[in-house]
Amino acid sequence: MNFAHRTIAPEGQVRTSKHDALPCVSTKHTVSPSDWKGIVNSAGDIPPARCTAERLRGILAQKGSSMRQVIEICSCDPALAAKIMKVANSSLYGRQRQVGSINQAMMIAGIPIIRGICFRACLTQTRDGWGDIPQGLYQHSLCTALACQLLACKKGKSYSSELYTAGLMHDLGKLVLWRQIPGDYGNIHKLTQSGLSNTEAEAERLGYSHALIGALIGKKWSFPSEICQLVICHHGAGASELDAPLSEKINLLRLGNLLAHSLGLGDSSDNSGADTTLKHVANTLNFSDHEIGLLKAEILKLYTSKLHMLTISHTGS
Repeated sequence: MNFAHRTIAPEGQVRTSKHDALPCVSTKHTVSPSDWKGIVNSAGDIPPARCTAERLRGILAQKGSSMRQVIEICSCDPALAAKIMKVANSSLYGRQRQVGSINQAMMIAGIPIIRGICFRACLTQTRDGWGDIPQGLYQHSLCTALACQLLACKKGKSYSSELYTAGLMHDLGKLVLWRQIPGDYGNIHKLTQSGLSNTEAEAERLGYSHALIGALIGKKWSFPSEICQLVICHHGAGASELDAPLSEKINLLRLGNLLAHSLGLGDSSDNSGADTTLKHVANTLNFSDHEIGLLKAEILKLYTSKLHMLTISHTGS
């Protein structure tokens, strides 16, 4: 498999062949690991993290449950956030401009839709379970999102909410691959224990990357083209070809991802060479070693607070 079907358009879009229509199909079925189009076409909703589902069940089962808590939980889970983004960007709302922030997506979708998504997600999880999806992958996505938001704020950028969303979605392709081809992707995960990076292992065994799958899923679900571009470039591939503002966002996302890996939280499959790359990307963004140390401490504090919110029993809240 080559990457002939994946190019980066000058305007920052993921471009595919006009023959590669990606219809919205939610039925899960067995696909060949080499059939990346089949994987994208057949990808349906992803179950939320175990702790998210358990927390939501406790809240929703209680009379007069707090939607504020439900909304906060949804914004911490990549699977639920992706579903809400998908709904908010659907033709149902007839918006001329796509929504790139999970906060904005939740305002557009509204409380009844969000409540329905949560109920269905809990039912789907009860019926199908998580399969082989490592729970650490959800945790890593949340940690990356928090790191991205913090980095954007430190740089005084106005797009911290959008970058948080990109951080939450950056490994959407991994969630889909674990869901669609769990045995094959599990073998790729094992290869990373022998020194290969996750991207190298994917190229060797699949011929395509999780970043490509994530971007194509985003395109299929009508995410903004910039979110798709950030997802496909979150390991740096192709970023130098883009304009300066988008390139800066990609580097902030890369740094957020690397900081999450450096803290050892959640998924560890992309840790190969992470420290060297982290230093390089940090220098590119003019963060000193001292500042990186302070950022790590702040990210850990934010992540611990969110994880506590997701795991405490509802009776104590």
